[in-house]
Amino acid sequence: MIKNRIKWIDISKGIGIILVLMGHISKIKIINNVIYAFHMPLFFMISGYLYKNKKEFVKNKVKKVLIPYFIFSIFSFLYWLIIERHIRSQSISPLDAFSNIFIAKGGSDNYIFNVVLWFLPCLFITETIFWILEKNFSTKKIGIIVFLSSIIGFIYPKIVDFRLPFCIDIFFTSIVFYYIGYIFKNYIELKTKEKIRYKENIIILIGVCITIYLAIIENGTDMTNLRFTYYTIFYIAAIIGTYTIYLLSNRLCEFKSSGIIEWIGKNSLYIMCIHEPIKRIVIVLYSKIIKQNGDLIRQSFLQVIIITFILTIISVIVSYLINKLKYRLKNI
Repeated sequence: MIKNRIKWIDISKGIGIILVLMGHISKIKIINNVIYAFHMPLFFMISGYLYKNKKEFVKNKVKKVLIPYFIFSIFSFLYWLIIERHIRSQSISPLDAFSNIFIAKGGSDNYIFNVVLWFLPCLFITETIFWILEKNFSTKKIGIIVFLSSIIGFIYPKIVDFRLPFCIDIFFTSIVFYYIGYIFKNYIELKTKEKIRYKENIIILIGVCITIYLAIIENGTDMTNLRFTYYTIFYIAAIIGTYTIYLLSNRLCEFKSSGIIEWIGKNSLYIMCIHEPIKRIVIVLYSKIIKQNGDLIRQSFLQVIIITFILTIISVIVSYLINKLKYRLKNI
C-alpha cells in the first residue's frame, strides 16, 4: 500500500473514474459532451501534480504504467479473441488488434478489445518526455514548449490522417494538462476549509454550469480519437471542469462516507483497465433482464445511472480480488 496518500486526490480520481464508466455506458449526447470535456484531462493533471523527479524515474514508470498496460492488454485481447469478436461486428483483424498492443496507436478502432488502454502508453510517453524536459529546461521554457505542443496537437488531426505509435499524437495535448497539474502543485496555495467554506459551494456550482455550457459549445471532445472542435474552449472547459472536481473533492474530504469514493480512486488504474469488457457483458445481461434494446437503454438517463452503479460495484469487487491476488503473489 502506498504511504502518505493525498485524500482529495484519491477522491478526485474516484469521481473521475466513475465518470469514465458513465461516459462509456451513456449514449446521451449532452452527458457525454460534459464528461468527455474534462475526464481524461483530469487524470493527466493529477499525474502532473504528483510528478517527482526521483532516481530511476523511467524504470519506475515502466513498472507502474507499462507492465500493467501489457498485462491488461493481453488479457483483454484474449477475451475479445475467444469470445467477443464472434458476437459483435469488428472492423479490425485479430493480427492488427494484437500488434497494436505494442504499436499503441490511439483510437477506438485500434483498441477494439479495450478502448481505454490507450491512456497508459500515452501517460508513459507524457511522463517520460516531461521528465526529460524538467531535467533540462526551466519551468518557463517548458511552458513555451508545451504551448507549441498544444498547437501541434490541435492542428495535427485536421491535416494528417495517420495515427502515430505510442499515442504520440495524443501526447501533444496530454502534456499540456500534465504541465498544468505540475504548475498547480508548485504555485497554488491550498486555502484552509474555514477560509473557503462559505464560497466553496457557489464556486462548485458555477464551475459545473460553465463546464456544461462550454461542453455544449465544444460539441464532443474525444482525446483518443483526436476530436477537438474549438482550441480555446477545449482547454478552458477541461481546466474549469478539473478545478471543480478539485473543489468538490476537498469538500467531500470532510465526510466519512467519502471513503468508498476514496477507495475507488486508489484503485482507479484497475477499474479503468477492467471495466470496458465487463461493461459490455453487463449491458447485454441487463437488456435481456428488462427486455429492452441495449442502445435504447444507453439513451435513458435513469438506466445509465443504474448500469453505472452496477458496473462500479462489479469493478470494485474485481479490483479487490486483484489486490488480494497481488498480495498473495508478493508473499509466495
